[in-house]
Amino acid sequence: MALVLTVGTNSWATIAEADAYFEGKFGADTWSALSTLQKSQLLVTAFNWIRQQSTLAVDATETADIVKAAQYETAWFAYRWMDEYEKRRALSSSGVKSFRALDWSETLGDVKFPQFISDMLIDYATNCGGQIVSVGRNVEANGSE
Repeated sequence: MALVLTVGTNSWATIAEADAYFEGKFGADTWSALSTLQKSQLLVTAFNWIRQQSTLAVDATETADIVKAAQYETAWFAYRWMDEYEKRRALSSSGVKSFRALDWSETLGDVKFPQFISDMLIDYATNCGGQIVSVGRNVEANGSE
């Protein structure tokens, strides 16, 4: 069964919209060389990845430009860095905290969804850490507010 990119179901944007976005993104020249299938796969992957974030609530039918931009950036991240991301996720999942190769070493933290994309979608955040808001008021000595 062929992948069908459907706005409002498995994507917020069309391939034409993504193409236009990447025309203006420095260093994204290789996007235009991708096949329609590859672009569809990347956009659907980005859509699903964003929708799976427990800290975000972005409706499938959202039309905001910032949501589309976040989808493009997630697709680009997946295209450029998914292999490295998955390697780090596998290492972290298996309990590796740090490793050393010759004179190079690395300490791994938790592998998370890219923060710059989460920041783009801050208006769709559902869980900002459970902080309790403290409210006070300033009452002058004469009792008026």
